[in-house]
Parts: sequence; C-alpha cells; structure tokens
Amino acid sequence: MSRIGKIARRTFLFGTVAIAGGVAFGVYKLKEEAPNPLTPGEGEVTLNPFILINQAGVTLIAPKAEMGQGVHTMAIQVLHQETGIDPSIVEVIK
Repeated sequence: MSRIGKIARRTFLFGTVAIAGGVAFGVYKLKEEAPNPLTPGEGEVTLNPFILINQAGVTLIAPKAEMGQGVHTMAIQVLHQETGIDPSIVEVIK
C-alpha cells in the first residue's frame, strides 16, 4: 500500500526525457519548411510552393485539409486581392 502514489526516480527521468523528446520533435517539424511540389517548366512561374501560374491558368495547392473554415475560398480571395487575378480561373488542388 505504501508504493501507491509514489513515482520512482528512474520512471520520472524516463518520462521527462520522453516528453522533452516529443516536444523537441514537434518544434522541429513545426519549423520545417514545406517542400515545393511544383517544378516550373518553360513559361511557368511558381510564386511559392503553393501557387503555379501558367498558360492554362492559376493552380493553388492547399496542403491542409478543408474542414469547414473556408480556407480555400480565403486563399483564392487573398490571391485575387494581392495579384488582381480573376478568381474564376483559379483551380484549387487539395
């Protein structure tokens, strides 16, 4: 009965190292830059890893899931506001 509620020093240290390692890995993944899925060809331009402009139109890549927040619509509106591109020619790839 006396052992209930007590944490051994070794268990505490292992738990602390596991939590610190998880936090460090999470911060590392958060700071990591997104890979560029687009390789611009002849006559194409990539503004960043998520926007491709070519003769066919504008392609917007949305790497995160749309879960009702309107992220895709907002990204198209920001693209229109910043560049003046007609929103009807923007294609969103999910």
